[in-house]
Amino acid sequence: MLNHFGIEAFVGGNLGNPLSEAAFMCLSPSLKPRFQVAIVEVSSYQMEIPNKYFCPSVAAVLNLTPDHLERHKTMKNYAMTKCRLLSHMTDTKLGLLCFGKYLIISQVDIFCPMKLM
Repeated sequence: MLNHFGIEAFVGGNLGNPLSEAAFMCLSPSLKPRFQVAIVEVSSYQMEIPNKYFCPSVAAVLNLTPDHLERHKTMKNYAMTKCRLLSHMTDTKLGLLCFGKYLIISQVDIFCPMKLM
């Protein structure tokens, strides 16, 4: 969709191109990044690592299914970990949540005390 509007995007992260590839392009003085935005998939396992510098402009928590309970133990813990994605977002950022997922909505107030619409 972004490419259709003339916006070059890096797509990667947990699957596909590693985010370190995009970071290397941005930090290397000899390379000019070939993208304007980065679309990054971040796993719940990666969200367990506290990081005060990870602050997306737009974030989406897409699903909550019992596929990682061996790690997170409960659905509430799993929802809490996924909602860390929103923890450093301010009112100038956009967080998208899947409709009807009570556990996700209940964790948003903890990490991102903002108005839900």
